[in-house]
Amino acid sequence: MTTRPFHRDWLERRMIAEGVDGPWVAHRELVEDREYSTVFHVVLRYGDGFWRLEYQLSNASDQDVDHWFNQVEIEATQVWPAAAAHIVWQDTPPLAGGGSTSCTWTDEEGMTKVCQDPAPWIVVYQTGAMARKTDLCDVHVTTAMLAPHCGVREVRKR
Repeated sequence: MTTRPFHRDWLERRMIAEGVDGPWVAHRELVEDREYSTVFHVVLRYGDGFWRLEYQLSNASDQDVDHWFNQVEIEATQVWPAAAAHIVWQDTPPLAGGGSTSCTWTDEEGMTKVCQDPAPWIVVYQTGAMARKTDLCDVHVTTAMLAPHCGVREVRKR
């Protein structure tokens, strides 16, 4: 790990701890929130490399903290940008088929019924020698599984 010192006066003239992002600042991030101060990392472009160092800002109006932890020479570590995977939270996609499939079922008399609820369940049922498929909502899939006359063979979530 390569390190080098940055003199406190050099950093203060460029107002690094005050949040000024001049051409020398590549990145800045909050690292830790303490009781009386907040600690930040800043990555500087300097020479032919990037250097990360740490500073703090006061969290309280009546509490004074030294930005550079009372150091005259602030030790910086050489770093480089690296691609990293990160998690992004997205909205849940709709059900396959747009989730607009309506619930359809056949009652005991053989009449086809349709309700307006979305049908996330695919149900395969037996009628005589034939297997048939239908789309059911949460309520009707439960009814079909409990009713002996339905002859449910398979239930799958869409």
